[in-house]
Amino acid sequence: MKILVLILLMLFSPILALAGGWSFTPQRLAPGGVGVIRWQGSLPALAVAAFGGEVIPLNRAGNGAWGLVGIDVEASSGGHTLKVAMADARGRSDFATLAFAVESPAVEAPPEALKLPPGQVTPRQPAVLRRIREERELLVKLFADRQTPIMWHRFSLPVDGSISTPFGRRRLLNGKTPTLHAGIDFRGDAGTPVRAAGRGRVVLAEDLFYTGATVILDHGDGLFSLYGHLREFVCRPGDILEHKAVLGTIGSTGRSTGPHLHWSMNLRGARIDPLAIVALFKE
Repeated sequence: MKILVLILLMLFSPILALAGGWSFTPQRLAPGGVGVIRWQGSLPALAVAAFGGEVIPLNRAGNGAWGLVGIDVEASSGGHTLKVAMADARGRSDFATLAFAVESPAVEAPPEALKLPPGQVTPRQPAVLRRIREERELLVKLFADRQTPIMWHRFSLPVDGSISTPFGRRRLLNGKTPTLHAGIDFRGDAGTPVRAAGRGRVVLAEDLFYTGATVILDHGDGLFSLYGHLREFVCRPGDILEHKAVLGTIGSTGRSTGPHLHWSMNLRGARIDPLAIVALFKE
């Protein structure tokens, strides 16, 4: 209710300037990027942002507040705006509209060609198609949860291996089926431990058609991380994993051409580059 009242104030009230100010950085983002909203000034009793149909409660910290905005990997280039508002304990408020731009790379790398069994690229069996649909619906439901408060302090890479396929790379499967890689693939030997990139709660640990043995962590504030193609996982839903806790081992389950880790992140429904989060909250 408090958030609803503040949103209505954003839309219909005049701006009452307080000591402080809003910022959004960086002002140019690539698809998959992450921007940071900041209010610096008096400590707000409540602060929110509105972007892309989503209301984003901001996190109070020090003499201000902050929040994250994720840009989906398939976002179009162009200008965008978001609305922000805060109210302090005395009922005073401040509102602003912040602008930024999404800019796609001028030159893209050629698609990565992969050869896979036809049944993994264009499945036709009704039972498999039903499984894929149900798993997709499950992931949408999981990533829609906004109830968990922030659990993380720092993020780091889940393995030490080198990157074999970067975020956002386009692929061509069996010479004819295009896909967009919305995560990062790491090289690694089967059995290599995979660690939680940040503190979080296990919300899924099961076998999925595309990503095989998969673990998903809810880090709070609408941020999730996914670890796919594992040989095994050593956690179960409900477990709280501390930063760098082992959650499984590298494998080649699901739609895979060999042992590796697929690592991806979702921020309030946007498929984002995990390296953007690591850069913001690195050790």
